[in-house]
Amino acid sequence: MKYRFKSKFSRISKRSKFKEFILCTLDWLVTFFPKVYIPLEPVHTLAGKLFTILETRGIEETIRYSKSMRSNLFNAVSKLPVLAEVRKLPRKELPKSILWLRKVDESLVYPYIRLILTTCYLTRTLRLPEDLKTSTITDGPKSRYPSDIGKFSRDFWKDLGHKHVNACVPSRVSFSQFHLTTKRGPNGHALWTSIVDFISLPDSLVESIKVVGGRKLTKRINYMSKYKDLLPVSLFQLPKVLSFRKITAIPDVEGKSRVVAILDYWSQTSLRPLHHYLFFRCLKQIKQDCTFDQGSFISKLPNNEEPYYSVDLSAATDRFPILLIEEVLLPKFGEKFVKEWRNIMVGYSFDSKDGPISYQVGNPMGAYSSWNSFALAHHYVIYYCCRILKLKWRDAPYVMLGDDICIKHKSLAELYIKTMEDLGVEISYEKSHVSPYAYEFAKRFIHNNQEITPFPINALHEFRNNPVLGLNLLINEERKGWSHPIGTTLESLILLLEKRKFSSSYRSRKRLELYPIHQFMMVLQGKQTAHEALSPLVRLLYPGVVYNKMEEAHIERTENCPYMGLLRSSIMQLFVESGESKEDDKPLGLIAMELVIFITSLELKDSDTHQDIIESIPHLQIHGEIENTYMRIQREAWDIDTIYGGDWKLSLRAITIPISDEIYFDRNKELKIQASGKLAKVFNFNLEQLAAFPQMI
Repeated sequence: MKYRFKSKFSRISKRSKFKEFILCTLDWLVTFFPKVYIPLEPVHTLAGKLFTILETRGIEETIRYSKSMRSNLFNAVSKLPVLAEVRKLPRKELPKSILWLRKVDESLVYPYIRLILTTCYLTRTLRLPEDLKTSTITDGPKSRYPSDIGKFSRDFWKDLGHKHVNACVPSRVSFSQFHLTTKRGPNGHALWTSIVDFISLPDSLVESIKVVGGRKLTKRINYMSKYKDLLPVSLFQLPKVLSFRKITAIPDVEGKSRVVAILDYWSQTSLRPLHHYLFFRCLKQIKQDCTFDQGSFISKLPNNEEPYYSVDLSAATDRFPILLIEEVLLPKFGEKFVKEWRNIMVGYSFDSKDGPISYQVGNPMGAYSSWNSFALAHHYVIYYCCRILKLKWRDAPYVMLGDDICIKHKSLAELYIKTMEDLGVEISYEKSHVSPYAYEFAKRFIHNNQEITPFPINALHEFRNNPVLGLNLLINEERKGWSHPIGTTLESLILLLEKRKFSSSYRSRKRLELYPIHQFMMVLQGKQTAHEALSPLVRLLYPGVVYNKMEEAHIERTENCPYMGLLRSSIMQLFVESGESKEDDKPLGLIAMELVIFITSLELKDSDTHQDIIESIPHLQIHGEIENTYMRIQREAWDIDTIYGGDWKLSLRAITIPISDEIYFDRNKELKIQASGKLAKVFNFNLEQLAAFPQMI
């Protein structure tokens, strides 16, 4: 009984803190609109209603209510040419909880709509236990596959700019070398267990991997096949049951679960070159595709008289026929390649906690090339519709990002919807919108070219105890219209800390700690030059002789900016220090050494060499590649002057170059944030040296 009470008290305490955080954040968001006074009582009341539903009816009902409210609100305002005319909407158009919106002053409508949408999105912080729902994967086709859908596929490739559409696999699609990965495989860490994966592969799958991977990978596989029974698999921690592919559910926002397929390392290795080819040689050539610049859709949609069609697809990747993807790939890559590609993707069942699962229609997200091939075939559907309507596809008024699409052409949109339904892909009409004024794309809401996208309050809550990640979030949200009038993003974050009732001493400490990191983020993200970002930092830290001499040197030597020089030397110093601390005593390094010793002691068959076998084992080649990369960058680092307006990749590699085997397991995606923090410390140290010896400037 005692423990039950403690658990209940803990839940109440957590909910209370969550509610307090949300209300403080709403108070802070109001400061983004300084020109008007915004009474917060109505928004607090709405948030309070959501909390009441959460406490009395549970998570699922709260999510349902929140989704319904924001969908109804967006549908309502999408009928208005001007947001301020919301008072003209009939009462039945708005949810009861926000009927008060019809009575507010016109100047308050825009900020209130953004705050209401943000409040409705607080449910994205809620999670439910993972639920592996596989009906969209295992259900058969719901309609008869259109026999003529692929008839323009060869022309599609030519319009993509590919002159040679002769069913011949480009050399770029063949394997060149093993890849470093930190992802999990079906038997554990993908790279670590690559030998184990190989042992578990069916012979027919190995043959498909050879065809898709090409001659070089075939050679590596042949060596592995010849010597796999001799390799010391006992060096690795094996699972009780070996598997070569699995499927799992990952809890996502608002009670959703993302189903992810996990393929063996060798299948992924063969698919990876195609994955990159479809990205860089295909999707990047389509101007309506927003994969490489997700914010570019605003400028890509034309300003014509046609309505916007924001079409939401249900379980698109599970229900979009892999048959059509095959038809699209066939003219470019040939029948044999495409047949074996399909066999790798869906030719075998996936292990799950509920038993084996097979894809009946779509293809598995998580496999290299799955998303890109789907996206390309999705573009082909629009191409097909354009050909039927005799429209020029290159100028077609639409934007696409994977399964997200917005079309600004009535006839094209209607034929697209019909074609997708003929293919068996369901349209979620509840989440789809048709409007002459507003549209939704990639979780962003636009009304008459004005952004009304809600603030990602769920992400801010996730980063509430990590101000550095919170700062990065605020920087990224500026492009969505959440730019604070207070000045810098850092000051906006400090204001949030104040709203959350952190002490002034804590806020001052965080400001000093985060300011250098903020400035380096600006440089590394290309938003400011070295002088623009670092001059204020030097003025703050050393406002006397050091700052004055740096500014004088900047004026005299504009082509050899002293701030950039100091930045270069800081990068160099950071790299050299990483070299001094380089370690070789982590587990994978030891295993690499033991494997090499073991292999070089083998008696080989035919004319095979020990080096051939070493190069055929993925983590041995990767381990060697990392060592070689480290040595190469160490040589190049002294000649890094091209950093100014040039190759930032090299400088970032110098900052984040692996100094131990942790690179095999570290899945930290915030490399620029990590780099900014490291650079800030070294830069500050170098400034201290200049303050002691200003004649060095």
